[in-house]
Amino acid sequence: MSSDTWTQFGAEVSALRERSGLSQQQLSNATDWSRGMISAIERGTRKPKLAQVEALDGALNAGGSLIRLWSSRVGRAEVPAWFRKIAVLEQQATEISEYQPMVVPGLLQTESYAHAVVSGGALSEARDVAAVVRSRLERHGRLRSDVLLRFVISESVLRSVKGVADVMVEQMTALLDASARVSVLPATDNHPVYSPFRVMGFGDRPKVGYVEHALGGEVIDDPGKVRTLEIMMAALLADSMPGSASTALIEEVRTQYEQG
Repeated sequence: MSSDTWTQFGAEVSALRERSGLSQQQLSNATDWSRGMISAIERGTRKPKLAQVEALDGALNAGGSLIRLWSSRVGRAEVPAWFRKIAVLEQQATEISEYQPMVVPGLLQTESYAHAVVSGGALSEARDVAAVVRSRLERHGRLRSDVLLRFVISESVLRSVKGVADVMVEQMTALLDASARVSVLPATDNHPVYSPFRVMGFGDRPKVGYVEHALGGEVIDDPGKVRTLEIMMAALLADSMPGSASTALIEEVRTQYEQG
């Protein structure tokens, strides 16, 4: 947890409390939390959950300002350290091409699907799942309005159930409604299986690659290696189903989920 991230939030809570004429003990009584909890939040040594922030906002008559501030803090804090650079780069990119063999790409995930993926992860007990999901969903809204998005996903991603069938129906519908180009790589043994990766273009500077691995991810800015990723992406696109066939398969899989 970044102390800078939550120190400013705590200072705002303290300022609102003092303007309301409340002591820490009185705010504690109003929220049913210990005075120590209130003190820790104000010092920035304790990150509050959304339910706590909503209660604080109401008790201090903040009109939603604390909730908005918390959301902006979470947007930064809940992005893993190894992904923060790429999260910034994707906001600047004019084109993003991504290959994902395991799950629906984060930029295309529905809230329910994202929740199922995050809560089912090995680190879920150590993370605020709701905050991670919210941060993931907000990433798409921070993209440039003119960004060109292309995704290649393995057929197995469509058939790998996350959560329950209704979650998958909603996710398949979202893929069909997406403005991005979504190509499905058929389930055969005739193409290589790579780790998830992406290539991002910016128009005014060289392209950048990003490759995921078991311990996080790596930004690739060496021109030769970026070119290799572009060649890999081109090969995957060539092996993928045409647009109409990809759409038809997603519709077919959605129907299968609907029928149970």
